[in-house]
Amino acid sequence: MSILMDSPLTFGAIDGEFIQPLSDYYWRGERNNRKGTKKSKKNYLISYASKKDFSAIVSLYNNIRRNSYFEPIHYIEAAIKDGRFEDMWNKALDDDNNRERVVKIEVGGQLVAFMRCGQIAPPVSVPNSKTGGKKWGALRQIYVHDAFRQNGWGKLLFKKAEHELMRMGCTHMFITAIGSNDKGRIFYERHGAKLETPIMGLERCDGKNFFLQRLHFSKRLAAIPQ
Repeated sequence: MSILMDSPLTFGAIDGEFIQPLSDYYWRGERNNRKGTKKSKKNYLISYASKKDFSAIVSLYNNIRRNSYFEPIHYIEAAIKDGRFEDMWNKALDDDNNRERVVKIEVGGQLVAFMRCGQIAPPVSVPNSKTGGKKWGALRQIYVHDAFRQNGWGKLLFKKAEHELMRMGCTHMFITAIGSNDKGRIFYERHGAKLETPIMGLERCDGKNFFLQRLHFSKRLAAIPQ
């Protein structure tokens, strides 16, 4: 059964029910765990993240970045050490930040996935990004715990990002990925994102220079379902 409602966390889903505690909106339901030969049901909860989720999000984010192998490890460790990642998530989870949304998925009370999206200026790497009254938003991060991949959480969060950006008035979505992230490229293209011209940039960290290719994607957002 597919359920679609006009709320801050509206999207199609299967085998679940909406609950509305206080002023927040959540989605609670069940999904099949595809790993192993036996299918089992996992209770999950998808909701907006807040300051109380800061430690869990930063911990999972740091671990995934350390093990991604897409960037030089000294770059990641330096960013963790000087608090760059913590500052980023502090701002993203700020209650007064109306330009961004962070959505999390929990299974059995454990954080297993999250995404961050928000409004941005027209990206210069996308041709004609300023024409036709386009309004841009970005899918800034989407991460799933290694042990919980292949369960559809990434697809769920991608669709949620699209919906959140449309609620902010965005007509187009911009995405970046590291050039060596083949799985990320396949994932975004599978969900309708168009690969723009790859950008090769010079990065600097702790006095060391290195080149890093970034892939830029764009996608036109459909109208919000009524």
